[in-house]
Amino acid sequence: SNSDHIKKIETLESELQEKNDEMESLQDMNQQLMCKEREVNDELQLARKAAIEILNEGVPANSQIVVKRMGDLDPEAWRGACQRKFASNWQTKYAEMHSLWEDYLRDPSWYPFKVVPVLGDTEKHELVVNEDDEKLRDLRIEMGKEVC
Repeated sequence: SNSDHIKKIETLESELQEKNDEMESLQDMNQQLMCKEREVNDELQLARKAAIEILNEGVPANSQIVVKRMGDLDPEAWRGACQRKFASNWQTKYAEMHSLWEDYLRDPSWYPFKVVPVLGDTEKHELVVNEDDEKLRDLRIEMGKEVC
């Protein structure tokens, strides 16, 4: 019957229109998400550039940012400790020990840190130096806390 066919065609046209509307809506949302991704990526690149500049050039004196480079040896602390401990041949000992500890720091298998809960907040954790690490404990005993 002709009226059944017409109703079926109208139903199909209606469904097609709904699908087209839905597709347009999804295309709009996709476009918005792509724009947002570009914005966020631009912000991320600016932040990355600023961080690299700070690490390369140092932090401006009036800045609120503090950069602590973990794993860098403090030559002054080492020099002073070696002068006190080894007196006459301190320069040789300084060079040997400084070199040895630079090698330790470059060794990816040595990880003298541990994760502990933040005091007063069971949800948050922080990375701290593992005071029980054997190498660090021996260094503290042999050369003092300022070197360690």
